[in-house]
Amino acid sequence: GNSAFNRCALLKRVYVKRSAKVDGSITTLGNNAVFRLTNPGIIVMLPEDSVEEYTSNAIWKSQQNRWGSGATWSFDDAERLFSQADVVDGFVIRGNKLYAYLGSEKDIVVPANVTVLADGAFFGSTATSITLHENITAIGAMAFMNCASLTEITLPTSLTSIGARAFNGCPNLLKVIFTAIEAPTVTGVQLWGGTKDSVATVTEIFKQKADGLVVVVPSESLEKYQAVFTEVTVVAE
Repeated sequence: GNSAFNRCALLKRVYVKRSAKVDGSITTLGNNAVFRLTNPGIIVMLPEDSVEEYTSNAIWKSQQNRWGSGATWSFDDAERLFSQADVVDGFVIRGNKLYAYLGSEKDIVVPANVTVLADGAFFGSTATSITLHENITAIGAMAFMNCASLTEITLPTSLTSIGARAFNGCPNLLKVIFTAIEAPTVTGVQLWGGTKDSVATVTEIFKQKADGLVVVVPSESLEKYQAVFTEVTVVAE
């Protein structure tokens, strides 16, 4: 029902173990999404015979999803509904978009067919290393947020866009290596302060960063990256 998982900010997975009916009496939810104020990487795993019924119901068609202190962005809860058919080697993938990792490996290598990391794709992951291949073009907002064990990561030359707060709250992340000659475009996230007049768009990638974090970039692109990532130390390779 309406706001069923409201304010479950650390909730990452919901498992529906058997076929179940969705409350068909709800036809619109507006801002009161089922997952309002949950983390951006939440996924719901459904029995395969229930996926169509769940995804077609209006209960999942929210206009916005607000997260934590008020982050809000266009969101369709139905996009977060999956079945075991969407899971390959622990990765939850639909098309070329990776939504989550359900495995237990600490050294993660993203599959080669993935081109986009969804918002919150590795939110709260305990991985010590995450390897991204050269086909990835976009990284969603808060994709690596709260990855407490991540110490270093290299981003591919194919990367063209990255979402705000992608590396927020990574206390041990000391080095992020960008290899693309052109600095990626930053996709902003709005923060909601409690009233309709207190909304601001943020574009920081490294909010709540580790002391000593350094961003390494191609030497010929140093000034371009420094202009984009003003909240962190940017150095040439």
